[in-house]
Amino acid sequence: MSVMDNDAAMAPGHDVELNEIDEIDELYDLYEFEEVDDDSVPEVAEPSPMVVEVADASRWSGLEKLQVFSATGATVIYANGHQQIKLIVVVRAVNDAFEGVNLSEGEFNNIHLVDAHSREALEFDYIRDGDPPTWKCNMDKVGHFAPLPYSGEFNGPRTHGPGLFVKEFYVNSNTPSTINLVAAITRADGKVFYSDEEAPFGRVSLKAIAPAVYSRDKFIFKYYANERYDSEAIERLGRYQLHLEAEQHHIKFVSCRLNNLLRTRSHPDKHFIDTYVISYLKGQQVFQEYDPYAEKADSVAIEHNEDGKITLLVHVSKKRISDPLMLNDCLSVEMFLQDMYGNKQVLELRIDPADPTRIVLMT
Repeated sequence: MSVMDNDAAMAPGHDVELNEIDEIDELYDLYEFEEVDDDSVPEVAEPSPMVVEVADASRWSGLEKLQVFSATGATVIYANGHQQIKLIVVVRAVNDAFEGVNLSEGEFNNIHLVDAHSREALEFDYIRDGDPPTWKCNMDKVGHFAPLPYSGEFNGPRTHGPGLFVKEFYVNSNTPSTINLVAAITRADGKVFYSDEEAPFGRVSLKAIAPAVYSRDKFIFKYYANERYDSEAIERLGRYQLHLEAEQHHIKFVSCRLNNLLRTRSHPDKHFIDTYVISYLKGQQVFQEYDPYAEKADSVAIEHNEDGKITLLVHVSKKRISDPLMLNDCLSVEMFLQDMYGNKQVLELRIDPADPTRIVLMT
């Protein structure tokens, strides 16, 4: 065995290549869907440049392993700036006697993902709305958004053993494009080593595809009941459910907000005074621009909660609500949704003109 002391490194295994996927329908054929991790979204971190730690002498002379690969074999993400793909870098440094040598903290921190073409390190940061087209990476997983798990055959390199150092990255993009990434490490004396693109697991190719935009027929809007409600303030309660189905897969919603309160006082039956609609996700009321000072049937939303689906309750009151907000009708609102893969959708809800105690989802 020889130790490479130039800017390349040996790595056993095979290449991880990108399967070209041109259509969303084909993408669903290749991937299976998993539960969403509901961890909170991490705080935005400041960009971390590729810093070099310099020491008087390096403890290792070369690399036996410098590999990069997708943790699941998946190489496709949505270019929405939210969904991430997990990449792993494996390093084993050796001395002149080919013995494994520990990396210093500074050297470990200076393991980076590098654009194979430009040799520029990916920026450590989160992508924000309005950022120019880019690829970025971070050490943290954004818990609300699920990856597209790969269902094909995958055999990654060994990640456990004496002298092996492993570093995880989460990569995302806001531009439909392809990027080839290699691993890089800066030794304590400032010398930079790159994984060999031609060697197995020396390079990984990622593809970001345009964010999914679902047609109206993919949104299932079900009406369940308009029943009497045992309350001093509420006469009847209408219950609806909204969920998303694409290629026979349930695509969960992870966030929802409305730009106003859907409401009306225009009832042909004078026994019904005010109608207002409250939406729920995960059994909790979603954010809306205005929140009425009125009774809400939260317990019903909790009882009928289903994972990743929106519950909408149409409250029909017995009494005039004193909240000044209710003086004016709002017969149409916009609902802003985000699915489990980070794709955003906007829908319109309206009071049914034929029956003010019912609502409709617009096409």
